Amino acid sequence: MRRMQPIGTEEEALLLNDHIFLVKQVLTRQLSDLLGNCSESLRIDLEKNPQRIPAEVLKSSPKISKGENYLGRPWMILDYPRVFSKEDMFAFRTLCWWGQGFSMTLLLKGIYLENLLEPLSNNAAVLSKSGFNIGISNDPFIHHFGEDNIRPLNHFPEPGQLIKIRANQSGFIKLAKLLPLQQHGSLVEETLKTWSTLRETF
Repeated sequence: MRRMQPIGTEEEALLLNDHIFLVKQVLTRQLSDLLGNCSESLRIDLEKNPQRIPAEVLKSSPKISKGENYLGRPWMILDYPRVFSKEDMFAFRTLCWWGQGFSMTLLLKGIYLENLLEPLSNNAAVLSKSGFNIGISNDPFIHHFGEDNIRPLNHFPEPGQLIKIRANQSGFIKLAKLLPLQQHGSLVEETLKTWSTLRETF
């Protein structure tokens, strides 16, 4: 039998609180609806602005996934537009991380990175002024907001050169904006704004 510590007072209070789990179910549905609205807003933008977007990316469908334990906390992700393969990746990822925040992230790898690296680096000043961050770890799927994973572009004197260096070092590029959870009411607007800013740099 596995040894365990006795259930403490705080843990027992949670165990006995039936209402909080009902609230969690409602909130999970609300977050799913919120990300669904984000995907619809992005779909409309893609239809209106297909220029310089690869055909397979335009044809992609939204995917919402969720889990209970990313670094101990629940999460929900919208990937749209999205193309994932062994060698290539084009993904715009909207993440809700409970207790931590929202993030909107562009992930590029393979042929998509090759095609967009130059325009992204040339427009790095625009991205920097718009509040984008750059991933500095060597794993594209680490999403925490710590300084060992993501840094503001405006902290670097030559953000365009940094984008090229990171692409060469890691084989991918990760550009992200963060949004506090308290601003959930503006998530759809901020997601579309973030995507539009990126799209205009392609």
